[in-house]
Amino acid sequence: MIKKLITAEQVLVECATYNTNMDVNYIHDGHILAAQYGWIRRSVGDDMYDDMMSDASTFQRWAASGDYASGTYVVHRYTDGQDTLNSQLFYTATGITTSTTEPQDATATFATAQYFANSSYNAAYHDYGGERALAWFAWANALPSIHNKGTGHGIMNDAPENANSGFLDEATRYANEQGKLFLSMMVKYIEDNAGSFSLYSPKTNNSNQNSGLITYRSDRQLYDRDYGNALWRDRDYRSDINS
Repeated sequence: MIKKLITAEQVLVECATYNTNMDVNYIHDGHILAAQYGWIRRSVGDDMYDDMMSDASTFQRWAASGDYASGTYVVHRYTDGQDTLNSQLFYTATGITTSTTEPQDATATFATAQYFANSSYNAAYHDYGGERALAWFAWANALPSIHNKGTGHGIMNDAPENANSGFLDEATRYANEQGKLFLSMMVKYIEDNAGSFSLYSPKTNNSNQNSGLITYRSDRQLYDRDYGNALWRDRDYRSDINS
C-alpha cells in the first residue's frame, strides 16, 4: 500500500484561499502521490523515501458518524483557523468510539500523535518545510483539473474571463516554485543534521540518467540545485568554484 503523506484538506489550506465551498475532491490521491514520489523521493533518495513510507502512519478522514478503533490515526477537515503544522494527526484514545467532536479539540476521545515514528522525520517534514513543499507540488498537479473541468459537453475552461492564455502556466509555475522553496528548507535541515538521516542520498543509480557523469555519495557535487533533477547535492557549489 502506498501511503499518502498529506491530505487533500491540508493542500487546500496551504495553497488556496480556503473555504468550505471549494470541493476537496479536486485534489485527487493521484495528485498527492505523484507529488511525493516525483519530488520528495527525488530530494531524499529511494532508500530514505522507502523508509519514510514504512515509518509513516496510515490515516483515515474524520467523520462525526465514524467508529474509530483505539490507535487509529484520524485527521479532520482543516479550516482557516487550524494551521496544518499545529494540527498534525490524531488517534483515538479509547476503545471503539463514535465522536461528534473533531480531533483537534483534544477531547477525551482523541489524543495528539506524531505522524512518523521517527522523530527526525517528523522534524524535517512537519517543522522544516516538507509538508508545505508537498502541498504546493500537489496543488500544482491539481491545477489543470481545477482550471479545465470535465462536463457533459466535454472539457470546459474555467479560468476567469479576463485571464490570459498563460494563466494556468503562470499559476503552475508559481506553485512549483513555492514547493521548491519549502523543499530546500527541508533539505537544508537534513544536511545540517546528517547524523540523524543515515539513508539520505539523493542521487540516481541509473547510468542512462547520469549522462556519463561520475557521481559520488558526498555532500558536494557540481550540479545546479534543481529539484527536478535527481543528481543535485550541493547548495553552495558556485562559491566553491569561484573561490
